[in-house]
Amino acid sequence: VRAAYGADEKVASAGLQQAREDGWVFAAAVLPQVERCDSDVAAMLRANMEYGVGELQDGYKAIAYALQGVYSCLGLSCDAVGAYSVDVGGPVVEGLEACAAKAPSGEIAGYKPSTDVSDLVQLDLDQQALNVAADEGKFSAAAELYENGEHVPGSSLKRPDDPHLHTGGSHCKVFDVYATFWDSESWADEFVQQGFSPSTTLSDEVRFEFVTKGAAYQATWIAVLEEYEHAVIECREEQRAHHGDDEHGQGEHDDEHIHGRRAAGLSEDDYDYDYDYDYDNGDVHGGAHDHPSPLHAVDAAWALYAGSLEGPVGTGAGVHMYALAEDQAAHFGTRRNGKAAVNGRMLAHQEAFRTYIGAGQCDDAEALLDEIVPDMTLPLVQGVLRGAHAVDDADKNDAVERTRMLASAWAFAAAVLPQVERCDSDVAAMLRANMEYGVGELQDGYKAIAYALQGVYSCLGLSCDAVGAYSVDVGGPVVEGLEACAAKAPSGEIAGYKPSTDVSDLVQLDLDQQALNVAADEGKFDEARGVYENGDHVDGFSLQLLSTGRRPGGITPVMEGQPWFDLYSRFWGSATYADDFVAKGLAGTPPFNGTAAEAPARASFVSLTAVYQNAWMFVVHKMESAVAGCRLGRAGAVSDLDKAWAVYAGSLEGPVGTGAGVTLYALAEARSHEFGTRKDGEAVANSRVRSAVEGMQALVDSGLCDAARGVLRAAVAQMTVPIVQGAVAGAYRGDARVAGSNAAEQKQARAEGWAYVAALLPQVDECDSDVEKVLLRNMDYGVATVMEDGYAAVVSELQRVYACLDIECEDVGAFSVNGAVVDGLGVCVPATPVPPTPVPAMPVRLSTRQNNGETVPALSGRITDGYDGDYAPLLDQEVTVAGTDCRLEWTQLDLQYTWGAIPCKTWDYVQVLVDGVVQSTMCSNNLGGAKARDTVLQLSGPEFTVKFHSDVHVGAGGFSLDFQCADDHTPAPTQKCHDTSTTYCPQHPEYCEYPGFASDCPVTCNTCPCVDKRLPDGSEFHLVSGKTRTCSYLAQDPVGRCARFGGEEFAMDGLTASEACCVCGGGGQ
Repeated sequence: VRAAYGADEKVASAGLQQAREDGWVFAAAVLPQVERCDSDVAAMLRANMEYGVGELQDGYKAIAYALQGVYSCLGLSCDAVGAYSVDVGGPVVEGLEACAAKAPSGEIAGYKPSTDVSDLVQLDLDQQALNVAADEGKFSAAAELYENGEHVPGSSLKRPDDPHLHTGGSHCKVFDVYATFWDSESWADEFVQQGFSPSTTLSDEVRFEFVTKGAAYQATWIAVLEEYEHAVIECREEQRAHHGDDEHGQGEHDDEHIHGRRAAGLSEDDYDYDYDYDYDNGDVHGGAHDHPSPLHAVDAAWALYAGSLEGPVGTGAGVHMYALAEDQAAHFGTRRNGKAAVNGRMLAHQEAFRTYIGAGQCDDAEALLDEIVPDMTLPLVQGVLRGAHAVDDADKNDAVERTRMLASAWAFAAAVLPQVERCDSDVAAMLRANMEYGVGELQDGYKAIAYALQGVYSCLGLSCDAVGAYSVDVGGPVVEGLEACAAKAPSGEIAGYKPSTDVSDLVQLDLDQQALNVAADEGKFDEARGVYENGDHVDGFSLQLLSTGRRPGGITPVMEGQPWFDLYSRFWGSATYADDFVAKGLAGTPPFNGTAAEAPARASFVSLTAVYQNAWMFVVHKMESAVAGCRLGRAGAVSDLDKAWAVYAGSLEGPVGTGAGVTLYALAEARSHEFGTRKDGEAVANSRVRSAVEGMQALVDSGLCDAARGVLRAAVAQMTVPIVQGAVAGAYRGDARVAGSNAAEQKQARAEGWAYVAALLPQVDECDSDVEKVLLRNMDYGVATVMEDGYAAVVSELQRVYACLDIECEDVGAFSVNGAVVDGLGVCVPATPVPPTPVPAMPVRLSTRQNNGETVPALSGRITDGYDGDYAPLLDQEVTVAGTDCRLEWTQLDLQYTWGAIPCKTWDYVQVLVDGVVQSTMCSNNLGGAKARDTVLQLSGPEFTVKFHSDVHVGAGGFSLDFQCADDHTPAPTQKCHDTSTTYCPQHPEYCEYPGFASDCPVTCNTCPCVDKRLPDGSEFHLVSGKTRTCSYLAQDPVGRCARFGGEEFAMDGLTASEACCVCGGGGQ
């Protein structure tokens, strides 16, 4: 304390250096004990006084005040410490008087703290003074209040409970969500600072909204959650200190919570520490639960949530979250027994949380946060709805009032946006596009905002009843469109698919497509445009929004950054390419001429393009979003797949899929009749897309994100099949040399063919630009000579890229007219693969690798997820083995692909054939993850041709087949791994022994499959870079499957530690 005063440059001018040296000597001598009492006080002490690090930036008074809070825990008293005078017998230094022993605070809004928070509870007085200063336009004074505070020593609105937010301590899970979304750990402060910036061009009215609401509903809001989370952390620290090896004091029960956090993508490092120090004799705390820090953090949370202005009972007269909740409840009709229902729940949570912490039930306290966070979010969501209506209702001629309303609405929207993003990225994008200050002006209207938010209530932990119905005047009429919504149940079955979330509204978007088709067919293109742009059946959404992500003239579409969208937008040179095509058809602009004779052609083009460009890309986008959401641990990831299928099929298909609709499902059905690609009464492409979406649903729900991405690639290929079929049919029907067609039919056929080809060209160009040029030269609607090369030549060129598109000749089928296959358009014959070079009668490993687009046998390799250029389906790979009495063995069939326990479909199986005879068939759900069942065939004969066949387009994984002659059990001859001479492992002849990590040499003799064994903690292994790392297993992993080193996640074959079974060893696997 004495050195702190001497080192404070605000009061001492001489001897600062010596005082700072002395200060750290004394601080270091007490810091371990202070840490045991309150880690936050210790962090503050160290940040201010460690020599060479801190310069007493918080001042000596804050240091003294913080230390007084741990006197009792240190076994000291205020009288024992005394009052400090610079000169013996001289005046006592201000702020270093003998403190008064602190008793628990009085009641705060119905809650009786068990520790002293009488100072912290007055932080709301700073908020009140800030509001007044900002309202009077005194932003310099407001900034001083915000930065340094006035009523709570050592704390301010910028740093509500000092050291948490600025000493690099652990943050709560919600903090991480917000910091990740805004890409900053100081997002709340940055929001407030927009109003304080001296160079700002914002009006005083807008600055007021940013400053006051940012401080209260972002900075203080997250500080409350930080206190709750720190209470849990400190509870576990205390349990660890008292219970030894049972680090958390709740044994196996805690493991479940740790694994739950892993599933959410969070590391134990965010919550648990390696601090195991304890006194050998005695307990400095004097008992199991008189450590003040956890309970103090609980009390601090409520002090910040309510504030002193609420008094002992809670009147709603304050300026913090409690008061906001009271105000919102009055307008939304959610008051119960004279109080906001949410405040009643928060008080109950507070009491229960304190009980759990006091009893050392740390996990139970943490679980309660899942109820606290939604209730603290509720008034913010109500603020978004209220703000959206206020903007829409504001006088358009009163620019000042309208901009103030926009700023206020954005303050609330910014406070919930990161959580909304976790639930549904599209809703978050819409919210931001409409409400971000300076970007949106609520162009979609408050009803659309309300409707979109209702779709994520469940994910946010809210309910329609909890949000309530909004009235501008308390007790007045409810605003139209802001009535209390009805709780949404999962939708009914759609074309054989059962959604797990509610898509009952989105599925009706096909009714807009139906209305568009009718209007366009009747030549009413203005009416069609109205349906297309504004929609009739889904609030706040339209066919146009499927492709643009928002209305014209706005921000970048939400699909940007996703591989398929980027491929198409890059090819067409426009982020709104699909909308651009439809707009030309609706307006009759080039390549159309707008004449009445061309109306049928325009109608067909508009209808097909809205489906195969707008809707097609939206479905892919939603599947991409599901994979991205899976990797982020986003709660709403599975709902993205439900939305994908809802748009793919549509409501007109009913529960089983009849082909009576107007969307992708129906058009695939129509093409399947023409091309003979039906099975069990349904288009094969439709059944495969549905299987893929169902498979992705299971994988995403299980957190198997990389595998889900692989299935996505297969789904896109099958969604492309009907487009290819349409292009083939369009080439035939658009060829003037085809007998029986007239000029009008030719024009319409050309428009339809161009709609299909335009939807296909970006993929074709990616495969072979020469084929793309042929399609463009022959089928572009604007070319002078249509089908110059003739349909047969054009289709033949298109067939060249089937393999690259991941489709087969059988997928496309044979095109028939009036029941007869068209000459030259039968089922194509795939190009004959180059036969592999025969291998000698010795152990051989067959695998696949993609080399410049050609799949060839290789010593080793793997099939990856399709986004790094290495994707390859497992189709008819074969090898010839010479010798007699050979033993065919496949012990490791690596398909990182399994969809879980779902029935075999028509295409998800693997077959092994020997000389054309099927020897084994395995369904995907028999694979059981990374390894299939060991299978051995004893064969006799001079030569065998072994074919590995699968209709599966594997997204992530690989396979290996091992051949061994029965009469030759001797070790194989020396082989080479790269340029290093090695020998085969006797146990695993397919692997080379190699002291590094390389794709061709994945393991060595001394490693066993990870399901069987792991090496001891501390074992060394090597990286590709040549660096050596030491194994360190995660403490709570009971089987040691996941490893980490040097603070880095250990990943293998593209899988993160949570997905891979990792073993440390000399070979680096």
